[in-house]
Amino acid sequence: MFRFHQLKKIWVVGFLTVLVSAVVWADTLVLKNGQAQATITVPAGTKLMVKLGQAVNTQKDKTGASFSGFLDLDLTVDGIVVAPKGSKLYGKVVKSDGGHRIGKQTIVIQYTDLVVGNQQLPIVTDPLGAEGNKGGLVKKVAAGALIGAAVDGGQGAGTGALIGTGVGVLAGGKHIQIAAGTLAEVYLKQPLTVTR
Repeated sequence: MFRFHQLKKIWVVGFLTVLVSAVVWADTLVLKNGQAQATITVPAGTKLMVKLGQAVNTQKDKTGASFSGFLDLDLTVDGIVVAPKGSKLYGKVVKSDGGHRIGKQTIVIQYTDLVVGNQQLPIVTDPLGAEGNKGGLVKKVAAGALIGAAVDGGQGAGTGALIGTGVGVLAGGKHIQIAAGTLAEVYLKQPLTVTR
């Protein structure tokens, strides 16, 4: 009788152990299936081709102002498209100093967020910028490469000379502007992790 009771106890404990293990295993499966997602890390140093969504200039956009843009090429990692062409970008004006005679104006912008699906992810990129010079034109400053304005030009540079980078002068030379549609090449300064 004692042995039967002992065996029964062992059987019950064993059964419960198997049952708990099965529940934990099932929960793990549900968790994995519930996520049905993988994470992809875009390494630091990855190049982004971006296009400015609207003009930014020292006349209307002060330091801290927001702007938007979008990817001009798919962002890929090992052949996988992480963010397709046209994905929205947001950024901030890092420096805006205008109102002086030509040669003193500076505008510097930086992209801060990338929208992937329904996720708005923080990013850190090279800054982009330009400053006036005494010759009445503007020159590029900061690490990112301003490539040029789109063919349709968007809002353009208004009055004044538009150079190949899509940057021009405004208001009689007191302000400078980076035109809407201006293409630029920037690099991620930190890795970006995307959950898909």
